[in-house]
Amino acid sequence: MHLFLYGPRVAGKSTFLRRALLPRQAYLAGFVVQRVMEGDEPAGFRVAQANGSYPPLVTAYAADMDGVFIFRGRMDRSVLDEAIDAARTASQRDGCKLILLDEIGGIELESPRFMSALERILSGNKPCVGVLKSEENLRHSLSRLRLGNRCLDLRARLEEQIARNGELLEYSRAEEANIGKRLQACLGL
Repeated sequence: MHLFLYGPRVAGKSTFLRRALLPRQAYLAGFVVQRVMEGDEPAGFRVAQANGSYPPLVTAYAADMDGVFIFRGRMDRSVLDEAIDAARTASQRDGCKLILLDEIGGIELESPRFMSALERILSGNKPCVGVLKSEENLRHSLSRLRLGNRCLDLRARLEEQIARNGELLEYSRAEEANIGKRLQACLGL
């Protein structure tokens, strides 16, 4: 069973998952998308592996950091391809009981390599938990990066796939207790 949260930007979805799963981080495989900061300003996004640990959701920029896939408007989708491949490999280790995909449904939707690996993860036997980028957030990203709207159709297909194999829950702070119960029940935590 899979469980993904969706909702408005900066609502606290990833923070909620981190709080709920941090005590079980040793059993995780997957990744977290971190906000990359330069001083007090957001400058991009980085993918950080969550293999037996739960990385922070925000990190300071360093010139030698790996995993940066968007920085100051420049994109590198190949970083996301490598991240999903690494997550899939790590999810096959004996100690992994849960795959974390926080967050999916963005620019990686146009990558056949990423989507093929994601399909294998979602059709596998291990439960997945994560955040599905909201349509509103995706529109915002596409506008800022000056990309076409093809990703919106691909996101809708991904949403349908997740719903067939699990649950999509709209996150709000008022619903945290109920979402926490669903997380425990659906994933056996």
